[in-house]
Amino acid sequence: MEMKAAVLESPRRLVVKDVPEPVCGDNDVLLKIHRASICATDLMYYEALFPCPTYPIILGHECSGEIAEMGKNVRELREGDRVTFWGGGDFGGFAEYRTVRPGPSELFKSEDGFWYDKAQAVIKLSDTVSYEEGAILEVLCSAMRTIYASDLKPTDKVVVVGLGPGGLMLIQGAKALGASTVIGIDLEDFRLNKAKELGAGAVFNNSKMDNKTVKKKIWESFGEIDVVFDAMGNDLSRDKNARNLGLELLRPHGTYAMFGTPSEDQRINMALITSKGIQTTSATFDARYFSMEKTRELLALSERLVTNGSVKIKPLITHHIALEQAEEGLKLCKERKHEAIKIVIDVVP
Repeated sequence: MEMKAAVLESPRRLVVKDVPEPVCGDNDVLLKIHRASICATDLMYYEALFPCPTYPIILGHECSGEIAEMGKNVRELREGDRVTFWGGGDFGGFAEYRTVRPGPSELFKSEDGFWYDKAQAVIKLSDTVSYEEGAILEVLCSAMRTIYASDLKPTDKVVVVGLGPGGLMLIQGAKALGASTVIGIDLEDFRLNKAKELGAGAVFNNSKMDNKTVKKKIWESFGEIDVVFDAMGNDLSRDKNARNLGLELLRPHGTYAMFGTPSEDQRINMALITSKGIQTTSATFDARYFSMEKTRELLALSERLVTNGSVKIKPLITHHIALEQAEEGLKLCKERKHEAIKIVIDVVP
């Protein structure tokens, strides 16, 4: 059996073609993908900003669908279940089918020295959660993993730097978990306005004012900040100093939590970290320290936050495209940041 898939054959060469349908193992489920969404990591592999694990590779790791086949050892799911999952960047989602392993947990050490889990965090979707929302729940779960690692407390004052999909999820997640003040910083008015629509108490465009002015305005209105979430990826600000702005905004012993992964070296003022006793953290991918079971719990919490309306995913969706347009979607992510936030691939029309 064959299926359609968007295959990255080499840097900047993505081809939609027929490939063999994956085989469902004893511990797997075969997922018929209904919706997938484009992530910054897909673009980074496409642009060769991250070293690709192999060529060819089917891109996409944010997706949702229905279970078409069950492995004999899978117990808690059924054929026909509507599901999504968090797999730690496990690619293969820009396709008509892919396999997902709900468990059991099986850790292995990779060449980069980290421990990963062959199992993935899989949950069923409520009837009120659409496939397009289900595909993007992976982003919300990643945001919740970072919030969990930050030890955010109710009434904390929060700044989110970088308002792509992850940053907009962090805005909503922090607010849903009791942050008293949530402030957004970005370079694009389109994304800043979206943050305000989704609950940010204040926003600042650091392409229109320098860091000193931004810090002065935030401190005058809100005081020192308890937690800064860095969702920038690469620092694209004019002076490449937005990370130090985040460090400057923090109170002594505040927390600086990394969400994005830069593909280039970043300038950091280490004296700010040491002199203020700043705690730095992130939601590590090392499965010894952040288990897949904890991730599954956070994915289920993410789904509940969407179900009860505390977090809104649909306002982040700016474009729908067909699988055959996957390469166009990647270019749209890169070139149209002033109008594109989350691009959904309608694998099943």
